[in-house]
Amino acid sequence: MVMWEAFRNGIARVWENKILALILFLFKVFFAFCLLIPAYYMFARTFSLSPLANNFLKGYDFSLLVDFFTYWNKSIGLYRVLFLFIILISILGYIFLSGGLWGALFQNLREGKQRFKGEKFFGDCGKYFWSFFKIFIFICVIYILAFILGMLIFSLIQAIAGKELSVTGHVLVLITGLVIFALLFMLVDMWGDYLRIYRVTSEEKKLRVILKPSLRFIFRNFGRTVLLYYLLSLILLGTLIAYLGLSKILHFIPADKLLILSLFLVQQAYSLFRSFYRLVYYSSQLVLFDKLYDLR
Repeated sequence: MVMWEAFRNGIARVWENKILALILFLFKVFFAFCLLIPAYYMFARTFSLSPLANNFLKGYDFSLLVDFFTYWNKSIGLYRVLFLFIILISILGYIFLSGGLWGALFQNLREGKQRFKGEKFFGDCGKYFWSFFKIFIFICVIYILAFILGMLIFSLIQAIAGKELSVTGHVLVLITGLVIFALLFMLVDMWGDYLRIYRVTSEEKKLRVILKPSLRFIFRNFGRTVLLYYLLSLILLGTLIAYLGLSKILHFIPADKLLILSLFLVQQAYSLFRSFYRLVYYSSQLVLFDKLYDLR
């Protein structure tokens, strides 16, 4: 199957460019630590005002959550502004970095395995930044529209099902709604990826020019594009379940320094895997696009 071949080829091409996964991982670690500092002081100041926070280590419930938001506004200050500023910079930084990631993967597809060149990578970061920024804003708007559409569909399902449902019926309606939202959001995210593919492969800078052909490509090859994306997502979901299961098992082990180190290493290994797998998403879809429209 073309879908499965694109998936395997995508993994192979990311493996040839392992340094890209490392760059993405280090980027995430850097901004995670940057966010940790203002977040720590914000929570410390808020909980220092909360009487219920004294019992936090013994247990917590919704009363602590309510109490937290009660004192939240009293912790407004430089740290909250810094926290929001770092989030904004991290978003812009990821958009900047993604230009180099897509550019490197496309170069590998077109020219085969190449030695990593920093000047080429960061050149692509700058080259595609403005186009990717416009795609990001556009996709955010489409996410909002998809959410509204999902709410309308979910409300329609609730109206058809009626109010006098059993507990099982309500659960099924809720699950159906979650599935609808997941499908809609995945389609939006996939559209964003193919917009970036068209930008990188066609060198077309105008967003309005690539909107129609990217959407046409998705629906003209709907079975392949959607199944590839959902295959990638299901595998990622499986690894997430395995990771959570392993974390639960480790928590049953008596706490000591070795356990803390093990948990830390497992978390970082999974974060590195997520960085690698994010590139597999990009690469697999790029390979599928290439197989249907020869780019070389």
